[in-house]
Amino acid sequence: MMPKAIYVVILMMISGCSGVSGRSQTMDFRDFVREFFRSEDFQASHIHFPLEVISWTGDGGVSSTFVTENEWSFYEGPAYFQCNESCYDIMIYDDFDKRQRDSGERVLAFEGVSNGINSSMYFRLTDGNWYLVKIEDFNN
Repeated sequence: MMPKAIYVVILMMISGCSGVSGRSQTMDFRDFVREFFRSEDFQASHIHFPLEVISWTGDGGVSSTFVTENEWSFYEGPAYFQCNESCYDIMIYDDFDKRQRDSGERVLAFEGVSNGINSSMYFRLTDGNWYLVKIEDFNN
C-alpha cells in the first residue's frame, strides 16, 4: 500500500502539470499563429481541408461553403502579425493566474468597433499540432 505522503506528492505533481499545460498550450498557440501568418507552406500544412467557410449571403442569410487545398490562397492576416521586433500581444485572461483551459481549441477573432470587421478563425490541436478547421467571415 502506498504511503499517504507519496500519494499526496504524486497528486500535487499531476495537478501542477495540468495547470502548466494550459499555459504552455497558450504560449505554443501564440507562436503557432505568428508562423501561420508568416509562412505560406506552414499555413497550407496546418489547415484541415476541405475547410468550412461560413459567411453572409446577399439576402442576409448565412451560407456554408467548403474550400479545397487547391482553392486556398495564402492569408497573411492583419499587419499586426507581421511584426518582427518590439512586438506585443493583447491577451485577455479569465483569472489572475493567466491560464486558459487546456481545451485543445482556440478561436482567433477579429472584432472591429463600428467598422464592419467581424471574422473568426477556429483552430484545433490534433496530435500535438494546431490546425485551422473553420472560418466565419461576417465582415461587411
